[in-house]
Amino acid sequence: VEIPVSPERYIREMKTLTSAFVARYPKAEDDQTRLTLADQTLSAMLALRVPGEYKDAHLELAVDLNQLKSHLQTKNAVSAQVFVDQFMSHTQSYEWLKN
Repeated sequence: VEIPVSPERYIREMKTLTSAFVARYPKAEDDQTRLTLADQTLSAMLALRVPGEYKDAHLELAVDLNQLKSHLQTKNAVSAQVFVDQFMSHTQSYEWLKN
């Protein structure tokens, strides 16, 4: 028997993950630290069970982080910043993610 996904729990966990990323990323000392943070945040997001009504938003945020990781791995800081900004913008565009 599968336990239904709790939207409240999902929202709480996503707020924790996204707010930690938003707080820590600008303070990261170098690209390796930024890459590790993006990777850890993405891995934690992908481990969550996502309620149906949040799947599109979840995918959008995951794609932002995956693109960020790719650009950090290729040492392309300028394009990496585009995806950081996009992730930050997306986190603010969803009312349910705002603290």
